[in-house]
Amino acid sequence: MNYGIAFAFMALLCFIVDWLASYGKVRTKWQSFITNFFLALPAFFATPNTEHYFDITRFSLLMEDIRSINNLSGKFGGLEWSLHSSEYSQEPFVAIYVWIFSLFKNNGFLFFVSTFIFLMALAWFISQAGRFYHISVFHQILVKYTILGLFNIVYEVAGVRNFLAFMVFCAAFFYDISHKSFNGKWLCWVLYFFCMMLHPATIMLVLLRILAGLSDQLKYSTIFDIFIILILLFYSKLISLTLQILSLLSSVPFVNFLLLKGQYYLYGQSNYQSFAGTREIIGISLILLDQVVEFIFFLHLSRCNLVKGYSVFYVFVMTLVLGSILNTQIYT
Repeated sequence: MNYGIAFAFMALLCFIVDWLASYGKVRTKWQSFITNFFLALPAFFATPNTEHYFDITRFSLLMEDIRSINNLSGKFGGLEWSLHSSEYSQEPFVAIYVWIFSLFKNNGFLFFVSTFIFLMALAWFISQAGRFYHISVFHQILVKYTILGLFNIVYEVAGVRNFLAFMVFCAAFFYDISHKSFNGKWLCWVLYFFCMMLHPATIMLVLLRILAGLSDQLKYSTIFDIFIILILLFYSKLISLTLQILSLLSSVPFVNFLLLKGQYYLYGQSNYQSFAGTREIIGISLILLDQVVEFIFFLHLSRCNLVKGYSVFYVFVMTLVLGSILNTQIYT
């Protein structure tokens, strides 16, 4: 049985359990934890696809290398090698993250835990939105399983860290903008930092969060928003200038890492001259259209209950998708 079939079967069982619990009003605070545990369980048995090279393959090979060094030099010898000589030596958080799971004999623990955290972040996000917009538990369950049905979770398992970072960011972001008190906001910024350390692609999302926050505080926020939108619309054209500015700070290890990886995380190509093909542009155009329709529908439903920071951030993200539409790696 392959992963897709196993996950679909487990998702059906968990949906029935969640539905019966909500219908019978016997839902407990541990139910989300338990159902997400079983939803993530098939990821433990996931194996790398030999036809495509994803992070699941890269991390599997890396954990084998670390285990070999652990056997020769001790467990902290493997950690030292990960931090100084591995492919992720310039991403210490990722190096430590992978090293921790190399201490287990089975690679599946990494894929299981990463998928489980992804699912818990999704559940937290939906639960927050449900309380804020007064959505029933049953409809929250429908939203959760609709998302899991539309989203190909194989990409989370195979990618390990990118969708995990995005989902944690989304959950932290909604909590951040929907709560006015300082209590809990510090945790959101810790999670933002965690996301950036886990995958540098989230740096752009955190930057947009900061800009949306500034917009909410400025007297002439409309002018500021238009200025940011214009910059994002010309994202593909301004990326070379961005990298030139970053080069002035190349002495900083993490900035130097961004420069080395920037063609992938900021631009999407390795040579700065190749662009997205017709098929990719059509696909992203459809996603952008879906975002616009979704946003209009959301505005209609939310009316005066809409969080301003969320709407500004959403517009910034849509503009970024449009501005980077010619790139191979596009922010969607």
